[in-house]
Amino acid sequence: DKDSEDILLELETIDDNLDVEEVEFVKCSKEDAQRRYGLTQIPSLVFFEFRVPEVFPGDLKNDDEILEWITKELTDLDMEEVTGPVLEYLMDEIDYLAVVYYNKDNRKDNSILNRLEEIDEDLKFHDINIVKVKDEKVVAELDSDESPLLVYYENGIPNLFTGNLMDEKAVFNWLVTQRNANGIEDVSDGLLRKVIEDNEFVAVFFSGSCADEDADECEQVRANLEEIDTVFDEYGVVFVATHELGVAKENKVKRFPAFGMFKNEQFIKYEGEVGEETAVLTWALNPETLDLPGEIEEVNGVMLAARLKEEEHLVVFFYEEGSIYAQRLLKELELLDDKMDKNEIKFFKISDDDIDKDYDLEDMPALVYFHKASPHIYQGDLRNEIAVEKWIIKEIKAARKS
Repeated sequence: DKDSEDILLELETIDDNLDVEEVEFVKCSKEDAQRRYGLTQIPSLVFFEFRVPEVFPGDLKNDDEILEWITKELTDLDMEEVTGPVLEYLMDEIDYLAVVYYNKDNRKDNSILNRLEEIDEDLKFHDINIVKVKDEKVVAELDSDESPLLVYYENGIPNLFTGNLMDEKAVFNWLVTQRNANGIEDVSDGLLRKVIEDNEFVAVFFSGSCADEDADECEQVRANLEEIDTVFDEYGVVFVATHELGVAKENKVKRFPAFGMFKNEQFIKYEGEVGEETAVLTWALNPETLDLPGEIEEVNGVMLAARLKEEEHLVVFFYEEGSIYAQRLLKELELLDDKMDKNEIKFFKISDDDIDKDYDLEDMPALVYFHKASPHIYQGDLRNEIAVEKWIIKEIKAARKS
C-alpha cells in the first residue's frame, strides 16, 4: 500500500549505512509473514540476530531513529525477550533453543536472569540460542509452581533443567552437554502434557519412585532405552522421560519403572520388561500399537518407506499441513478407512515437507494406491467419496489378478 511504499523509500536512505555494519537489508511481502514471525502489525521492521527476531518499536518513517536502534541492537549483549507467537516461530526454525520462563515481578527471577546473561554469547558459539519469556499465558501453560524455569528444546522436544539456576557455569555446561549428546529428554508433568498435545506419537519412560528407591536399577533401565532413542527419532516418535507422578497417575501407572505410548493423546501401557530395549522397540513400532482406531494413521517419510516394503497393498493420502481443503477431504476419507481395515488394506496419510517431490507428485493433495510399492495415482475428484472407493476397489482387484 501507499504507506508501505513511503516507508520503503525512507529506509533506502539507511541501506548504505547498514552495508558498512555488514547488516543485510531485505524486504518481505509474503502473505503469511505476519503470522509466521508473530508480528502484531504490518508493515514492521524486524532485526534478526542468530535467527531470533526483534521488532522495531518506533516510528518507521524516522530513518535516524531506526539507524540508532539497529546500531544499539548490534552492540546489545542482553538476552532477547520474546512473545508467545515469536517463541512458536523459533521452535520451528531453531534446532537448539534454550528458554528461560520467568516472572518479571520476582526479584529472584531477575537476579537469575542477570547471571544467565553472562553465558548468552558463549552459548551462540555452540549453536545454542537462549531467550527469555515473561508472557504470563505462555508460562501458565507449563503448569509449574516453580519460577524461573529453564527448558532446552532440541528440534522442538523439551528437556527441563533441574539444577541450580544461580550457577551459570553449571547451566552452560548442561546446555552444551545436551547439545552434543543423544539421549532421552527429561520433562515435567506440565511439559509432558504439552508434548502429548502437540505430537501424534509420544513414547514415555516413567521412572517415578524407582529413581529414589533403586537408583542403580533405574539408571540401567534408562541406559538401555537410550540405545533405541535414535530409532524413535527416525520413525517420528517423540521419546521423553519423567520422574513426576501426575501424568502417570492419570493413566493408572502404579509400578515403576514403566513405559508407554501416547497415540493422539490415548495411552497404551507396555506390559513387558521395561529394561529389554529390543522388546520395547518391537512393541512400540508394531503397526497394531501405532494404529489409531477410527483415524487414518499419520506417518513420516521413513515410516512410509518401511511400510511400502512390508505391505503389498497400501493407500496413501499426500497433503500439505495446514491446508483447509485437505482437512475437509480427510474427514470424508476417514469413512473409507474403516472399510479398508475390514479388507485388510492399510490406509495412511503423510504431510512431510517436499514429500510430493520424493514421490513425483504433480499436485497436492493426492491419493495414491501402492501395489508392491508401485504407485497408481487417483485422477478423479477427491471430494467424491463413492468414486474414490470404487477406484480403490478396482485397483486392488486388478492387482490381485495380476
